[in-house]
Amino acid sequence: MLVVPLSHERNLARRWPWVTTVIVLLNVAALFLCTMNDQRVAIELEQRVQEAAEYYAQHPWLELQPPLTTWLPDLARSAPARAPEPGSPIAEQQAELDRQTQELEQARHGLSSWRFGYNHARGEWPGLLTHQFLHRGVLHLLFNMWFLWLVGCNVEDAWGRLLFTGFYLSGGAIAGLVHAWMTGSSQLILIGASGAVAAAMGAFLVGFASTRIRFFGLLLIRPMTFSAPAYVMLPLWASGELVSGVADSGGGVAHWAHVGGFVYGFLVALGLRLSGVEKRIDEVLDQSEGYAVDPAITRASALIDAGKPAAALALLREHATAPEQSGALALSELLRAQRALGDHEGALATQLRLLEGYLQQQAVEQALGVFEELCAEGARGRVPPHLVLRLARQYRRRGDAERAASAFEEVHSASQRSEHALPALLGHAELALELGRADAARQLYERARSFVSRDVQVESAIRQGLARASQLRRPSTQPPPPA
Repeated sequence: MLVVPLSHERNLARRWPWVTTVIVLLNVAALFLCTMNDQRVAIELEQRVQEAAEYYAQHPWLELQPPLTTWLPDLARSAPARAPEPGSPIAEQQAELDRQTQELEQARHGLSSWRFGYNHARGEWPGLLTHQFLHRGVLHLLFNMWFLWLVGCNVEDAWGRLLFTGFYLSGGAIAGLVHAWMTGSSQLILIGASGAVAAAMGAFLVGFASTRIRFFGLLLIRPMTFSAPAYVMLPLWASGELVSGVADSGGGVAHWAHVGGFVYGFLVALGLRLSGVEKRIDEVLDQSEGYAVDPAITRASALIDAGKPAAALALLREHATAPEQSGALALSELLRAQRALGDHEGALATQLRLLEGYLQQQAVEQALGVFEELCAEGARGRVPPHLVLRLARQYRRRGDAERAASAFEEVHSASQRSEHALPALLGHAELALELGRADAARQLYERARSFVSRDVQVESAIRQGLARASQLRRPSTQPPPPA
């Protein structure tokens, strides 16, 4: 089963994640430059290997030395075809083969992975930093950078650019050391940003544990999407890496680097939170960026963390106004307090206010995250139809046809004569046309036509939709052309 994260609910960021952006761009540039360099080196290596192979074929009594024993394993295993010719200058011939071997070794050192990767046996400590910007290919780069973007933006926003930069680079270095320590494979060269990215994932788990992550998966050949909280999926991923590391599954994947980076990120984030440093950083960042977060919200958050949700609730009720950013923050803290107190009805009302506030702010990811959380809690039916209609349109824009169709149908089936039923029917019909479902689209447009409407544009949209549905059906109903 293949599972890939698509997105997650993101809090309202205070600033653009410049460090994360620069890291991604540096990795892309490094792949481009290293690919060009390695193509040139590969040509030189091929020529030198060919020359050495030809020379050895002419003098099979000579002794192969590394790295020729690796490049020419078949020749290395075979017995000499004939004895040395009488009077052959064997010492000179061996010296010539050794010279070619040395030139091959020097050429191999020109490969990007050799120059900038991390090899514990060589003790080249700069490789602990430079290996984080090298990748085996485009897919390796894409997966690492996508995971980094999903979690790094939020961690950078919470900690600030300077701290996040140091954390990211140190996380990759620690991951490399753990990999070398646990595997004992001192000759292997480590490349890739996955250790540093795993550290960011560990930090994300501490700071955004309840965030729901949307995934795309393939179960056999059937595609599907689902969402789950970070506190479930991230430990599950780390556990899988731990099992793979213990089992030594190999496959060219540095499982222990992932485990080491994840644990490092988790411990650093936990230490910052428990020591109060994270909260002080947050206050400094707010002041430096000119954000005026109500001190009452900050005090309420501290009270919740201290296990006093009732006191926090009293502070927050007068500050939770949905349209503004501070209101969204207050509502988020109010929701935490209500959940801690077991106030399910109050939490539901706050979630609905958050949902409407996010939609007003065009914060689509957050709105969809809250809605899916309500669905998972069995409270989907409590969401007002006008909000479900807006969410259906957002799902349609994102290309999530299944959720969009379900939301549209929920609105127009609940009440045939509500003010939201007609736009829901039209949206559902247009979606059916986009999916090529002519019969379903025609039925939906016919139902919409039964509404008494004096809106010329609506009537025109229905006529055009029915015409398009007829055009979609026509090719399948026409007889085949004569032979």
